[in-house]
Amino acid sequence: MKMASTRIYGFDGLRGIGAMLVVLTHYGVFMNTRATAAGMGPGPMSLRFFFVLSGFLITLLLIREQEQFGCVSLTFFYIRRAFRIVPLYVMFLVFLSAVKVFVYPPVAGWRSLLYGWLYLYNFIPRDHYNGVQGHTWSLAVEEHFYLLWPVLFVLLFPRRKAGLMLLCAAAALCAVALDAFLGGQASLARYFVGRWTFTAGGSIFQGCLAALVVTHRAFASRARRIGGSPYLLAACPLLWTGPLWGLDLGLPTTRALQATGFALLVTWLYFNQGALLTRLLDFPPLRYLGQISYGIYVYHGLFLGTGPSRAPGEIWPPDPTVGLLVVCVVAPLSYHGFEKRLTAIGQRFRQRAASPAAPVAPSQAGTDAGLAAEMSP
Repeated sequence: MKMASTRIYGFDGLRGIGAMLVVLTHYGVFMNTRATAAGMGPGPMSLRFFFVLSGFLITLLLIREQEQFGCVSLTFFYIRRAFRIVPLYVMFLVFLSAVKVFVYPPVAGWRSLLYGWLYLYNFIPRDHYNGVQGHTWSLAVEEHFYLLWPVLFVLLFPRRKAGLMLLCAAAALCAVALDAFLGGQASLARYFVGRWTFTAGGSIFQGCLAALVVTHRAFASRARRIGGSPYLLAACPLLWTGPLWGLDLGLPTTRALQATGFALLVTWLYFNQGALLTRLLDFPPLRYLGQISYGIYVYHGLFLGTGPSRAPGEIWPPDPTVGLLVVCVVAPLSYHGFEKRLTAIGQRFRQRAASPAAPVAPSQAGTDAGLAAEMSP
């Protein structure tokens, strides 16, 4: 299958599967399973995949811009990201505030809403946490990454590519160590330390590292040979399911190994655009779910909730089945009537080449517009 220059096949399909698994997790489908108890619940694993994929795609976008123009416009990058992710997130918080004021005041505390407005929900204490906003912790982690990573890239990539790769590897390893250390501190028990930016962000840096490796000229042939190997693909499920077959090194390490498995999967798909698995993942319904996955993710918290269990007399979010149906209707409407239009406006903010640039091989990165279309928290 020839790869079009506008996108990388398979990524949207994986994102669609991930979005479904998150929603079904919060719908209660995977409750009380052995995998969930071992830290391998489909919902949390899907979030680690989203982190890895975000790091991979953002880094590809930055590399392409650097190679095409000789520099990266941080201003334009932040504007494009803002048009893609901020409007829907703000609309979510405005709607939730209206529910609190006019429908069901206990749905969220004002302090909880403040954490949300500041993109700090991954740092919220447990006693201020609520299930309607619970999913936004991952959006906060990604937002912090979007603010930090492009600056590091601009500072290091042009002349210190190896240093940037070492930084990614060190950040991923430090995240595991910090997660393990902070999680053992009794004084921090009231916080979700595994969701803090410098612990959860290790998965994103694994995605960044994968993108740097597969596009580095010095590693190109070796990366293609190893990254396209079926043995690498076979290693992915082993890394995802370690505790089930005896490789239980603690939850922080399990999370890191799962992220490594997803980084390997993304790398394999990148080098195997004509493979059967890639074509299956590009099945149109799956691809479409991936395209609207950001809306699915945001709205499912509002209308379905993310836990803990519903309290007696709770009237918001609606009944789970009703909420699920509402998400199925609202997410596509939002994508076509709201998100897609704003994303298109954001895509206007790009550098313009003074002279025709040398084409970039589709198998390397795809076009900016195509990759940007795949970018969703």
